[in-house]
Amino acid sequence: MTLVRKISTGATIALLACSSLSTTAFASEPAQGANDLTTCSTQSTEHKTSMVLLSGEKADKYTAIAKSKIDSGEIISNASVVLGEAKVYEVNTDGKIGHSITFKIDGEYNYLSNFTVLLGNNDEVLDYSETQIGLGEDNNFKIVQYQNGNFVSSEETTVPYMTDEELRSENHRTRATAETQGAGGTVACVASVLGVSGAVGYLIVGACSGACAASATGVGAGICIACIGAYATVGGASVTAVASCFK
Repeated sequence: MTLVRKISTGATIALLACSSLSTTAFASEPAQGANDLTTCSTQSTEHKTSMVLLSGEKADKYTAIAKSKIDSGEIISNASVVLGEAKVYEVNTDGKIGHSITFKIDGEYNYLSNFTVLLGNNDEVLDYSETQIGLGEDNNFKIVQYQNGNFVSSEETTVPYMTDEELRSENHRTRATAETQGAGGTVACVASVLGVSGAVGYLIVGACSGACAASATGVGAGICIACIGAYATVGGASVTAVASCFK
């Protein structure tokens, strides 16, 4: 039986200082002024998390590793994955190094749809997820998610469906105005940290809320920031600031 649930939000807005994130779904849409390596880190009394956006040979290396695991069937996708260009991060969570690789999904899906693989220190697969964002009931966005090849949820949002062009235009026109969507604290927080519109913030929360709700340490934290990294290119504030929005 298909699980359908409405996205709900409600958290205190918490902004942490580091650098800011600019929303870019994939490497094919690079953030303006991005360098070869863009780094963000933050440290608290409990945890230290950092992400480095890779390019060139390093990015190609991990893209090829993830691609080979998809081609071999070790990783299973439920939609057509575009195996060309990808967005690759080095992820350091409490001293444990891994890499997240995000690919586009082909077909009639919103441009924020993606397939993300999280590799461990020995290039083993720690986790992978697939997010399909498209047209749902009542002409609203629908978010379908898979984790490690298995169906997780089908979420009907209250955000009116827009084409890619319309969503990009709306995002540029109304950045950081989550309140215009009648959203709660989590969406407002994400939109404020990332500097995006309410609609985009809502979709990011819908896609990452499951991954980030239980992301205290270790692999869980890596899964959370890998999800966030699929939608935001590190540029100026902490990815942990975004993760904190889900608490």
